[in-house]
Amino acid sequence: MKKTLRPTIALLLVGFLVLTTPSKAQGPSHECFDLSFGRICYGGNELEVISTIEDPPAVRLSSYLGKSLGKLSFNRMRSDDRQEELCIIQGKEDPRYPSKDPGMLAGEILISCRLPNMGSIDKAMVPIVTLRSDGVLLHVSVYSQLSRAQ
Repeated sequence: MKKTLRPTIALLLVGFLVLTTPSKAQGPSHECFDLSFGRICYGGNELEVISTIEDPPAVRLSSYLGKSLGKLSFNRMRSDDRQEELCIIQGKEDPRYPSKDPGMLAGEILISCRLPNMGSIDKAMVPIVTLRSDGVLLHVSVYSQLSRAQ
């Protein structure tokens, strides 16, 4: 088995154990899986990753290929159990610094939201803001609630 698959398998195992092993201390609606370095809990519609050491907890999204490294997707569940993606926070490589040298890589965070009545999800998702190490790029107009009311 590849060494890189072990963390994925471990995470799936932890997720399975979190969902199937209730913790009596938190009550029946709160389930935890204790580890030597922290615990993972799910309850009250929240997922918690808790560190019990000085190193803070981390959730790592990685990719071997492509410029997109991972994303958080905020979706509406449909009645047929399909998900409609409405907003994303996406970690990417900064395209201004393409390099095979890891020391030269730069990152950016892209926040996008879906436009209504656009059909294809790819066409409907529009960039709102890009955060980079040297600045912030706004892709939409900026207005205040007060200016909209007039």
